[in-house]
Amino acid sequence: MEVKAVKFICTLPEQKHYQPVQSTTPEQYIWVDKASNLIRIVAPVPDPWKRKWVVLPTINRSKNDTERYPNKLSLRCFALDESNQDAPKGSIEREVMHGKFTHSQNSPVLFYSFPLEENKKTYGHSIIQQWLVYAFFEL
Repeated sequence: MEVKAVKFICTLPEQKHYQPVQSTTPEQYIWVDKASNLIRIVAPVPDPWKRKWVVLPTINRSKNDTERYPNKLSLRCFALDESNQDAPKGSIEREVMHGKFTHSQNSPVLFYSFPLEENKKTYGHSIIQQWLVYAFFEL
């Protein structure tokens, strides 16, 4: 079954949650989430905050000898122009959730959760695991 790419016209979460990383591609700027390096933003400008973009969430995959698996989530930002005006308007919610598992009560279009990296040693030993959640909603 082929999964259709879902893109949204929206703004990015607040800049304070991200740190820049070096890009080897000209005109491509990259930030990783401070809570998990499994989430990154890729944009064509050095300051993509507080403006509308066409955002395409993309799962990057890795493989080992036996299987392919999700490795990172990239939020790819594209300039809003006439070719992509038909994308739905949406919003991205970034949230830290506590508990043994994650869930959404609001029926997002896309939902991703990542264990917070600072809790790797305590996972399984603590009742309260922390998760970083990204939910994408259509407006």
